[in-house]
Amino acid sequence: NSVILFFFYLYVCFFFSSRRRHTRYISVTGVQTCALPISSLLDKGYRLLRKGTVVAKRRKIERLKTGGRLLDVGCGTGEFLHEMQSNGWEVGGIEKDPQAATFAREAFDLQISTNDLAGNKYLKKSYDVVTLWHVLEHLYEPLETLEIIRGILKEDRSEEHTSELQSH
Repeated sequence: NSVILFFFYLYVCFFFSSRRRHTRYISVTGVQTCALPISSLLDKGYRLLRKGTVVAKRRKIERLKTGGRLLDVGCGTGEFLHEMQSNGWEVGGIEKDPQAATFAREAFDLQISTNDLAGNKYLKKSYDVVTLWHVLEHLYEPLETLEIIRGILKEDRSEEHTSELQSH
């Protein structure tokens, strides 16, 4: 059934593509372009769930620190950074996927770098919070990355906050 629905969705997108302006949006499978407005129930559910998760992440961080500078490593299409920026944070992101980084820049007017974390030497001691949501487990050298992050964090940080967020 899901395969049939998928092909029907593609057919409808193709059919209307010459008749309507293309809309870029975030879907379960990433950044999509389709001539239809976002009508998929799956995509609507995904966006609702994603909004809930970024709000929950913001609340976890704001239990420990309210406001400041935040860097999100592996920021994807920028929803979390947008949530933080909308709540008074100064934000920056690093994203290896150029398409996702472009979407974040265009959709949310965010400062996103596609350079490697180690290649961003200007970051030294400049952020209050650094996040790596669902990133650390994908790194080949996680300890090296954590050392780089230690150099990015401002000196006045509190070490005990790391363990409070560790299990989340």
